[in-house]
Amino acid sequence: MSFLSADPPVVWVKDRKQNGVRAILTFSPDGQPRSRIDDAGPYGDLKWAAVGGGRVITAADYQGSQSTLKRLVAFDLDTGRERWREDLGAVDRFEDLYVDGSRVTVIATSSKYDDHYYVFDAATGDEEEDRGIRDYETGVYVLHHKGLFITVRWSPGERPVSVYERW
Repeated sequence: MSFLSADPPVVWVKDRKQNGVRAILTFSPDGQPRSRIDDAGPYGDLKWAAVGGGRVITAADYQGSQSTLKRLVAFDLDTGRERWREDLGAVDRFEDLYVDGSRVTVIATSSKYDDHYYVFDAATGDEEEDRGIRDYETGVYVLHHKGLFITVRWSPGERPVSVYERW
């Protein structure tokens, strides 16, 4: 189990037993169950999750016609119903998913295309920004501070740091 949020309480249960619970569970401030979002469904297989703006924002893998693709899916905290989804296509993996108030920031890497930094409106899923990122690599640390995001990549002999601000 992992905690996604303390206020409001949201946990992600990943029971390894065959018939175990594999879902994101949301609770009211007094600890009463509110909603359940299954680990897998018509939206795909959930891989990452963050909480903000009255939503549980998730990154999911889904099966396209020829390969596994990536998408963001937002669920309502109170009901667990899907509110919006945004397909990101053939990116290799998600490196970061961060919700800050009304904005969702995603960094996705691709071996074939540019790596991207995306910003979406948490309430509607409208894309606010899509920016290619040069020389981004997997296995980085991402820090968020006052509207900036800072990437730190560790490689032999160097410690490159990049700072990006929202356009």
